[in-house]
Amino acid sequence: MFRALSLILLSLMPTLLAAVQTFPEKKLETELLPCLNIPRAGHATLIVGGRLTVIGGHTLGFVPTATAEYYADGEWHLMSTVYTHDQGLYVPLSDSRVLIGGGHEQNLGIGQQFSVEMYHPDSYTFEGYGCLDQKRCFANGIELDSGQVIISGNWYADDAIEVYKGERLFSPLRTVSQMRSKPYMLRTAKDNAIIFSATDEHDNLIDNIIVDRVKGEPFTPPLFNTWRPRRLDFPPRCDDGRIGNYAYLFTVEDSTGQMAIARTQGEAIDLLPTSCPVPMKYHGQHINYFTPVIADRKAGRAYITGFTSDHILCVLCIEYKHSPAQLTLYCTELQDSLGLNIPVLNTDGHLIMAGGTIESNFAPLSSVLLLKVGNRAETATTGKSSHSFWLWIITGGVTLLLIAIVLAYKTRKKSETAHPTVQSTTKENNEVKPDNLTAASSKELMQRINQLMLAEQLFLLPELKIQDIAQRLNTNRTYISDTIRAVEGCSFIQYVNTLRVDYAKQLLQQHPYMKILEVTTRSGFSTDTSFFRTFKAITGMSPKEWAAKFTEK
Repeated sequence: MFRALSLILLSLMPTLLAAVQTFPEKKLETELLPCLNIPRAGHATLIVGGRLTVIGGHTLGFVPTATAEYYADGEWHLMSTVYTHDQGLYVPLSDSRVLIGGGHEQNLGIGQQFSVEMYHPDSYTFEGYGCLDQKRCFANGIELDSGQVIISGNWYADDAIEVYKGERLFSPLRTVSQMRSKPYMLRTAKDNAIIFSATDEHDNLIDNIIVDRVKGEPFTPPLFNTWRPRRLDFPPRCDDGRIGNYAYLFTVEDSTGQMAIARTQGEAIDLLPTSCPVPMKYHGQHINYFTPVIADRKAGRAYITGFTSDHILCVLCIEYKHSPAQLTLYCTELQDSLGLNIPVLNTDGHLIMAGGTIESNFAPLSSVLLLKVGNRAETATTGKSSHSFWLWIITGGVTLLLIAIVLAYKTRKKSETAHPTVQSTTKENNEVKPDNLTAASSKELMQRINQLMLAEQLFLLPELKIQDIAQRLNTNRTYISDTIRAVEGCSFIQYVNTLRVDYAKQLLQQHPYMKILEVTTRSGFSTDTSFFRTFKAITGMSPKEWAAKFTEK
């Protein structure tokens, strides 16, 4: 007991010290929603007319799809668009319609196109609406207070600024100071906006970033001499990062790759003071932040989504109304079957990520994930400054307690040396427990564990706990755990998951066309997330890749 408590307290010390010195972490709870009708990536996910809506993109084989879907009554409803728009521009208008244009002209993400259409959410219909002034892909657009829409950005083609004036007319407005793809477009006044990007039309980083004005001469903010806008995987949606009238948040990075949050007020651009540096690692793994800032103006929060090489999904929460802004990192495990795309903020303040890719544009996914980050009634997450006093008190108390336990443990060991015992019995449950597990007794107990697990296939029970095994074998959970670690070299859950994966491999080998969801359930895994992560960690392949070995024969 003393040894176990000591190890627990020692393991807690780095966590407590890290919490004092860095930032709060929270578990990111998720919920899988019904899947899209069509797997897609390169699309837009929007809230249109109060409904969650996805428009355009490409589907399996990197083929553009002339479809859209909206979510209602617990299911997705398919709609047909007039044209395809893979990596096009999607501009929600103040009258609830959505202006849609451009995108790749051909399969495989090749070329640009002129086509424009308008989505009418009241009738769930799309209307052909003319053509852009020039072919575009990876462009962006923003509506000014006048109702005019400013459009800029391009992909492997020349860029310029054009304007849509509301009568199906797209006219050239002015040239740009440098070619851009996936540009930021931020309003600075009723009839003006600024345009800039980290990358040129070939997705190369721009050395000296220049900001264009819709009205006025281009300029370079002093901040961009030391911090540059971050390269984005997707064009930022207009107004996603807006936190007030002509005020926005976006991400920047320095020469070392350290990320920070920049803010604009009109044309003034500076860094947002934060309670700690933006976390770039989670449990030793680098966080790849792949989305622009998404602001929840009602809650005074903003979010940036990222992932690690271990497929951990991270959402950085920025409580920007605090000074300094408080940062909290929400993290959860990301299953292999989940695609990555720009999330959208729903009416409850949660994020929804629909479709997208995890590895290949040729295999987009249809999964839809709700990220439960919103709690508008929740008090502000306090940061390092407000927690540090209590954390130091807790850490100090734990340290003193640890010293006391270590001293007590040493005293007990001296007593046991003077008066050795062979075995002791727990009064509470009459379990027979040897004080020291020998190699022979560990091997014998491991044989009993294996016999029980395999004979009755207890590992197929999703809610199986170590205490269940201990009770069946009339011993203590501590000795079950210690035995498995000593003999198998792993934890109890790793031991159980290995048996589950072995069983899943048998199912996949004998029934290669069995649905993965059925394999997950029959193998004892409670969620797809756990199954995909564990299977790949043990075999080095996803379940589908492993099953393919037998379907190819």
